[in-house]
Amino acid sequence: NDLKEALFKRFESTDSLSKIFEQLKERKQQSDETITSYYDAIIKLCREYDRSMSHE
Repeated sequence: NDLKEALFKRFESTDSLSKIFEQLKERKQQSDETITSYYDAIIKLCREYDRSMSHE
């Protein structure tokens, strides 16, 4: 049961990271979006992808 749970968490997180990475690659600034909003959205995706990313 512990092995099953550990494997599930491992592969679930890998799939989740792949989805976040794809969102990050495809993210474009919208025509009605300010540069600061776009920047904030990109930084948020980066932090979701790599939780150890610095806040600086």
